[in-house]
Amino acid sequence: MNAVIIYNQAGLAAKAAAILRRASDRAEEPIHWSVSPWREDLLTQHPVQSAAFSDASEAHLIMLAVSNRDHLSTELLGWLEIWAWCRQVKDAALAVYDGVDGGYGLSTEADPKLVEFAHRHGLSFIFGDAMPAAEEVALFREDLHEREVALTPTLAGSLAFPEYGRDWGIND
Repeated sequence: MNAVIIYNQAGLAAKAAAILRRASDRAEEPIHWSVSPWREDLLTQHPVQSAAFSDASEAHLIMLAVSNRDHLSTELLGWLEIWAWCRQVKDAALAVYDGVDGGYGLSTEADPKLVEFAHRHGLSFIFGDAMPAAEEVALFREDLHEREVALTPTLAGSLAFPEYGRDWGIND
């Protein structure tokens, strides 16, 4: 599969490529990614722009590895618009990695501009889970407790007729 990583810091590009390798290693059937990194500020320069579009037209995944997503450049958004209209892979996806957590997880928040862009062009949009693990565990425990104390219809019926089924044991 082909992936294009658009980055504004080399370290983010390296971590984004590592995310793809880890995802491939964890898949039931390993996926070989052909990765083409492109620096964001070079995408608007004519000779580079043509080469980047050539790589991106066959991409199954465009991963934005950019810090400070709050200030996505209009040039990058314009480049993405052109790519979306010219892409050859119709079921392509857009992923975002911003390096905020310092680890190797995808961005924890979806940028509204990118969500709208992905929706408008029929792209899958991939970003990380915004819920930290401790909060997720707490919610799971709370849900489990609610299930434990819930009065299900079966339990309610059994409690309504406490004598039902009594003395039907093996020894009776």
